Amino acid sequence: MASYQTNIVYEGALVSDVNEFPVKFKNQSLGKGDLTADAWGVQKVSAVTSLFHGLFTFDVPMRQWLAWVDGVETLPANSSGAVISDGAALKITSSPAHPLIVVGSKRHPRYQPNRGHIYSASIILPHATYAGRRDFGLFTEENGVFFRLKSNGKLYAVLRSNSVETHEEEIDTSVLTGFDVSKGNIYDIQFQWRGVGSYFFFIGDPLTAIPKLVHTFDLLGTLDALSMQNPALPCRFEVAATGSDTLSLYCGCIDVSSENGLPAEKAFYTSAVSNTITTTTDTPILCLRQPTTINSKHNTRDIRLLRITVSSDKKGTLNFYVTRDATAITGGAWSAVDGGSGSYVEQNKTATSIDTAKLSLVTPILIDANATRQVVNPAPDIVDFILVHGDYIVITGTGSSASMQCVVEWGEEV
Repeated sequence: MASYQTNIVYEGALVSDVNEFPVKFKNQSLGKGDLTADAWGVQKVSAVTSLFHGLFTFDVPMRQWLAWVDGVETLPANSSGAVISDGAALKITSSPAHPLIVVGSKRHPRYQPNRGHIYSASIILPHATYAGRRDFGLFTEENGVFFRLKSNGKLYAVLRSNSVETHEEEIDTSVLTGFDVSKGNIYDIQFQWRGVGSYFFFIGDPLTAIPKLVHTFDLLGTLDALSMQNPALPCRFEVAATGSDTLSLYCGCIDVSSENGLPAEKAFYTSAVSNTITTTTDTPILCLRQPTTINSKHNTRDIRLLRITVSSDKKGTLNFYVTRDATAITGGAWSAVDGGSGSYVEQNKTATSIDTAKLSLVTPILIDANATRQVVNPAPDIVDFILVHGDYIVITGTGSSASMQCVVEWGEEV
């Protein structure tokens, strides 16, 4: 095979080499920690698969994001202006009237073993020395890795495990040319994990226009326990004002990707089968809930709905609702699906009534007499139906003394 010659002129210099790739640009260097390499120092040649991403062009989509104002969950649209889309960016504002604003993705993008994991966001942090803190990265109240801006105007790298911040270390931003924390920049966190791996923090260098490694938690060979207890982490922002100032954080876009991983985590099959119920109007047949906690810990095991099957001895309608309001359901008893064998989803087969004003109708399913009908997601690779901690499914039947039964099937992330 014949060799080939490269002749590239870049920034006034001739780059000439035989069979030598890749070409380095500006001050870019290849190797451990640079974003041209994965978390294990292997040069990226292809698949960085996005597990979750967000844009805020028109609004803060309530099907993607949860918001808490002073510890109370609310829809972004009902946050009294604390969580809005402003100039196509997410704007989070904390004030003395509402000192703690939290925004988190509903999804918990899961670390995939033996793959790198990377968080990327564009962030603006105006008034860097206003009193309070601003956190952004991948974290819950119990576990996570993230950036923090304090009122001294300095950035910190933070690692949290089991509700304890095991590391909070100042980032030396002097390695960046012309960096101003109050101006928009790109921020990345890359980690090896495997439970004991290292974490790498990057900020865009205004001079070179590429992410630059600014801090590392070098953990390999140093730990007696895992660096964090749960790596299934939502994208999250916390803005906390501690004085008379009003703090803001802007995010242009955000992404979590797996380096050479799969588009979606593997899941195990689970199903719930209702009793046979005699229906009138919106008679509860089966209710399911994703508990907010598992063994007192934040529930990060998202489920992906697969199929609903309904049968009836008379013509009728099965209504499929979702909600996050527990008061929409009255009566009955909750129990673990499959007796708790591998699944933490809970079911209620004996609820006595529901409040439709507190429910969101997803779809009515019409069914003929003495017939069975299935409804599936027609495009699961494009449109996922994901249920997360705090979500409820409510299935009701409407029919003149119709005997109905339904089966709900889903995949549960592990």
